[in-house]
Amino acid sequence: MATSYLSNDTIHSLTTGLPAPIGVLRVSGSKCFEIAKRLGVTDFESRKLKLVHLKSPSGKLIDHSMSVAFQAPASFTGEDVVEFHFHGSGAVAKHLLRSLTELGSRQAAAGEFSFRAVKNGKMTLSGAMAVSDLIASS
Repeated sequence: MATSYLSNDTIHSLTTGLPAPIGVLRVSGSKCFEIAKRLGVTDFESRKLKLVHLKSPSGKLIDHSMSVAFQAPASFTGEDVVEFHFHGSGAVAKHLLRSLTELGSRQAAAGEFSFRAVKNGKMTLSGAMAVSDLIASS
């Protein structure tokens, strides 16, 4: 079944390529703070980087990383958002992505973050097209 851009699911996606010194993963939607709390985030002060010991749902340490919360509507998508800034290895990303899925988030479809930004009045359609062009550029 195809994912609908019109869903209200909590979504996640890597925003950086890997491997990299630092990987960034964004989670957006109504359950993002609840999910982040289950991963070990305890402080959701808006726009402040906080140290977090990310743990899987089973309690296994994933990484010592940073998180930053953006409370709606002051975020890229206009929804509640949490970003994780982690050591950029594929193994850490894999465990974090699996944990997010287990906790009820789903992988965002291509362009879904920008779609939500347009839908919520945070970006124009031409702005979203510019983001797409930037991502596709070499």
